[in-house]
Amino acid sequence: MTASKNAIFISYAHVDDKGFGDNDKGWVTTLVDALQTKLAEYLGREEYFDLWQDKNKLHGNDLIQDTIMNTLDHTDILLIILSPAYINSEWCRLELNRFVEKMQSHKEITRVFVVEKNKTTPPDCLNGLLNYRFWEQKDAAKAPTVYGELKQHDKFYEMVNDIAYEMSQKLDLIKQMSPVQPQVLDNRPQIYLARPAEDSFAPYDDVKRFLDSEGYRVVPETHIGLMDPSQYQKDVKKLMASCKAYVQLVGCSPGKQDPELPGICVLQHKCACEFDMPRLVWRSDIDINQIADPQHKEMVAHESEFINLEQFKQNILHKLKPKEEPVFNESFVLLNAHEQDLKLSDDIGNFLHHHNIQYMTPLSSASDKRYYQNLLFKLKSCDAVIVVYGHSDITWTEEKLLFCYKHCCARKTKVYAFAVYQGPPKEKPRLGIHLKDMVFIHCPDYLDETQFAPFLTALQKGGAV
Repeated sequence: MTASKNAIFISYAHVDDKGFGDNDKGWVTTLVDALQTKLAEYLGREEYFDLWQDKNKLHGNDLIQDTIMNTLDHTDILLIILSPAYINSEWCRLELNRFVEKMQSHKEITRVFVVEKNKTTPPDCLNGLLNYRFWEQKDAAKAPTVYGELKQHDKFYEMVNDIAYEMSQKLDLIKQMSPVQPQVLDNRPQIYLARPAEDSFAPYDDVKRFLDSEGYRVVPETHIGLMDPSQYQKDVKKLMASCKAYVQLVGCSPGKQDPELPGICVLQHKCACEFDMPRLVWRSDIDINQIADPQHKEMVAHESEFINLEQFKQNILHKLKPKEEPVFNESFVLLNAHEQDLKLSDDIGNFLHHHNIQYMTPLSSASDKRYYQNLLFKLKSCDAVIVVYGHSDITWTEEKLLFCYKHCCARKTKVYAFAVYQGPPKEKPRLGIHLKDMVFIHCPDYLDETQFAPFLTALQKGGAV
């Protein structure tokens, strides 16, 4: 077990983990697997805890007694699978006594969970503890029924859920009681990356790795307990006070642990709204109308955006890394796009505006004569041209490329840059035109700002066609 994780030791008799009927994994292993899943849901991440079961942790060359005793000395919680076999096992009693002895200095908190697998009289040291009874006996004349044997009982998983919930609260409390460890000074700029709900772990991990690779410190770095929502918000705000930005990734799930309280996503977002820092919220490809929780639905509808995740990461950098913008001497760019590509044209225009570059477009709702008159007028006065090739017909695109290029070449003063923007969709006919010094801005999936570099360089330097 690593020191950074809350350690949970499974103490059991091996006879209780023999395969039974259709369950080849064994009763204890089935319980541990289910507990692993539910505990991760309540704590938010599997990395916050380590369930230690000897069959999965011991290796052939380990000194068994030394390894187990050392593990118990670093254990936060002991989970006992109580049964007649456990009571009669000298090894199990040794594990229990070792842990109870260690916990003498922690009388303020009980760290032992008891799963009563079979009808059993517990030892005196376990009296007074809450037992999770996994058996029932409706008729005293018949044998007790053990949940999970013979067939999968709903009651088995209901009990696992109860244990996971109580254990998550116990781990939160243990964490609050742990002494503060000295930390190495980390001067990297901080970003608050909101703890995700269970349906957003994958993009969360992606963005976390990206921000770390870009030299940012991502917080929170450790689990913040959610037992007390008021205290949780205080802890979150304390972290946010030193952050440069708030980043969040959301889906349909609100990340709720209690139906009466706001979900983890809304709680964090409310805290972020109290600070004067950029808030960037990405959402997955979901139908917002399918979100059941009203608070989460409102937050997602008004605060999030659905864009390509790679573009979202670039947007974060733009908010965090204000670059020294090149001077374009009030340059004008002519954006020529078919009416089917007006959305692409707007996106490009916003990008140019962000770089302090002015742009103009031909009249879109005009007769052919007025359209070409307006296009010619703007071709005479612009400093650069971008023809957009997205959903438009290839014939239209090639015609506009040739028309604009011909009239740019006929000018006394040449344009600084001439480009074709190749946007989505990805699958479409390939352009059959290659003009001298024409720049290709290749963005088949999303507006990739790095692809504009040659165009911006030519515009800044004033290179001629």
